[in-house]
This record gives sequence, structure tokens and C-alpha cells, in this order.
Amino acid sequence: MSQTFNNHGLGFQVKHDLPTGAENSAQFMLIALLAGTISISMKSGFKAQSFNYTTLPHGRQTKRSLNGLKSIFSTYDIGEDLNNFVGVTLADNRGFYQELLIEFSQFFLQTNRGAHTAAFVFLYRIIERLFYSIPLLYVSTTKDYVGTFEDLKGLFVDDKTGERGFFKKFLNQGRFIDNTVLDQVFILNLSATDGVSEKFDAALRKIFKAFVPAGPSLDQVGCKFRDVPDLLAQMRNRFFHSRTGDGQPNMSMKVIGDPDMVFARLNPIFCNVLAVITIHSIAKKYGRFEPE
Repeated sequence: MSQTFNNHGLGFQVKHDLPTGAENSAQFMLIALLAGTISISMKSGFKAQSFNYTTLPHGRQTKRSLNGLKSIFSTYDIGEDLNNFVGVTLADNRGFYQELLIEFSQFFLQTNRGAHTAAFVFLYRIIERLFYSIPLLYVSTTKDYVGTFEDLKGLFVDDKTGERGFFKKFLNQGRFIDNTVLDQVFILNLSATDGVSEKFDAALRKIFKAFVPAGPSLDQVGCKFRDVPDLLAQMRNRFFHSRTGDGQPNMSMKVIGDPDMVFARLNPIFCNVLAVITIHSIAKKYGRFEPE
């Protein structure tokens, strides 16, 4: 039986019975959204979000909605009692996860409209919320309080790299997300046949030095999970900052060509990484998931 409800100006629809109060648990709704088991709307008809961004790499959700949702809870060892999960999350970190739910929803709505440049804006808004919040949430949930506090304190010492550098050092510790995940490589196709100009290909390789070889084609480059947040930030800084004479290799429209075409290629990778980071933060707090 389908259920429909509203949340902060957005409409949500699921094709199965929900635990009582689930629509008020931002954490539950985030998992359902990122797992590809929900439809969303804003002043128009419902559009299905049918891709599972909680796996690497992301792909279309092939399971029935309730089964797909339960599989995520199982994969991340959050637990099988959905009613209990809803109960403990209703009032816990509610504001933070509600904001993430709205931002991800807006990303999917813009993507559905083909407005990929606009969709990217919401991804950057998401990552800015995560930079400091995720490390602090992790510290509040870990059992190794002393060791984790010392690690976190070390991140602040003589740090001049700002929020992004702080988050990068935290992620690279390999405690929040295991290094085997952090080292997984995403393949980017930067060829004209994929709608990307040679000028953009060259410009991107110039501003981002962390690409790794990937595949037999010179048009393909790889980016490790751990480096994707940096790539996202560089795209924001070099495309949306277009001041003349600031000494930075900013991207002009002559270089980037059709921005919607470019962000259509990059956004799914960005979303995949942000979704996995978000799900890990929920699992650390409410489940039994621990990296090997």
C-alpha cells in the first residue's frame, strides 16, 4: 500500500507500509531516499528516486522497495528492527539529518529535471555540512573515546587547511570508513563522445592532481573515493569562482562548454560518495557496524 506525506515543502511517497512515525525520522527517510526506495515531489507529480547510492559503485535499485530498504540496514549492520530504529531516531540529531534529507531531495529533483548544474549546488551544500559535523558525530559515538579524542585533537594541531583539510585528514585515518573503501576507484570518462570537451578535460587534469590511471583509454581517469571530496570542492571553486586576475586556474565557459553535460557526468560520483559517508554516520551512531 502506497503512503504519501509532506515534509518541509517536499512530498514523499513509498510503496510499502512504514513503521509508525517513520516519516518523522530524518535518518530513516534519508536511508530510504539514498537506497532508491522512495519517490519525491515539489509542486508537481512524484518522481521515483530509483538508484541505490549506498553501494559502490551506485546502481539502479533492483529489489522491491521494502526489501531494498531492509538490505541496507543489514549491509551496514544497523539492525533489522525498523520500528526500534525509528523510535530512537525521532528526536536525535533531528535538525542535522533533516537538513541533509532536504538537500539530497533537492539534488534528485534538479537531476530529474536535467538541471545538473543546479543539482551540483546542493551536493556542495551537503559536503559543507559534513566537513565538521561528521568527525564530531563520530567522536560522540565511538567506544574508544580516549584514542579517538587524541586522533581528533591531532587534526586540529597547526591546521591551516580549513574545514576541507580537516575533513580530509579525518577521512584518511581509515577509522570512520575503512581504507579498502577509501581506495576504491571511480572511472571518469572525459571524451567528446560523452559530451565533454577536450578543453575541459585538459583544464580538469590541470587543477586536480590526484587522478590515477584507469582503463586502456586516455579519455578515462580514475579518482579514489578518498579524493572525491577534493574533486567536488575543486569543481566548485574553479567553476563558480570566476574572478579575473586572482591567479587561480578558474574555468571559463569557453573551457567548460555545456555545464549541465559536465555535471551530469560528475554528479553521480559525488552523490555516491556523500551518500556512503552519510550512511556510515548513521550506522556508527545507531548500529553495530564497525570497519574491519
